Amino acid sequence: IARRMSLADCQSYNDYLSLLREKHEERASLVKDLLINVTNFFRDPEAFEWLENNILPELLERLKANEDLRIWVAGCATGEEPYSLAILLLDLMERTEQHSDFKIYATDVDERAIAVARKGIYPASIVEQVPQTLIDKYFVAVEGGIKYQIKPQVRDAVSFAVQNVTLDPPFSHIHLISCRNLLIYFKKAIQEKVLDAFYFALEGDAFLLLGSSETVGSRVGKFRSINKKWRIYQKIPGQDKKRLFLERFHRSQANKGTVSPYLPQVPNRSRQRYDLSKADRIRRSIL
Repeated sequence: IARRMSLADCQSYNDYLSLLREKHEERASLVKDLLINVTNFFRDPEAFEWLENNILPELLERLKANEDLRIWVAGCATGEEPYSLAILLLDLMERTEQHSDFKIYATDVDERAIAVARKGIYPASIVEQVPQTLIDKYFVAVEGGIKYQIKPQVRDAVSFAVQNVTLDPPFSHIHLISCRNLLIYFKKAIQEKVLDAFYFALEGDAFLLLGSSETVGSRVGKFRSINKKWRIYQKIPGQDKKRLFLERFHRSQANKGTVSPYLPQVPNRSRQRYDLSKADRIRRSIL
């Protein structure tokens, strides 16, 4: 904000706030500066190695006939993470002679970052992040060799979309969610809301990958840790059903005139209204 104020020659926060209200261009510039798109291919190689050796083989083995493997990368920035996962899966299936279909859904709130990701063109410096064997197999040199472009077999495996993970509905029937280094920028209430959305999105006892500085916090009852170093969690199924069952039970007790210890002590005439509003909040948080 201080940088934008200096560039706009604003001497006070009030002056800059007035400018933001008046100028759409300045609002767009501030948003661009605030969004963090620092990422690279195979970021934290040991985490990808653990996925390759432990999580992905299990997910492929679990697939039913005609079932696709579904992965969601939330906060994908310019696309390096979802493309890394696609390359990892393609290489793993080739080595193990498996032929399962998979789809990776990659989302971010930044339209410019998504536009870059969809093109799949990156500077030649990615050779410092990606082994040469994978460069040769999954990239093609473009623009005279100063850049590399993802090959169609990788690009076609990833669907990019603009999404605000704090507001927009989540995907469903997902086997693996990767959301790294995003939650740390949210306040606790927003973190919990996003984790609840992830819980809803994950199929059965599927997996969640967070950043090395992130945890599931108060949602520890919904996710069990299976790798503390790389913050890999597994969904504990049934927690939403348990919560909704308790809600229905408490509501039925309130309708019978029974005082539930789980509800605030409000007058009977307003208890039903309270229950309905609480149910609405739960429904909205899930969606």
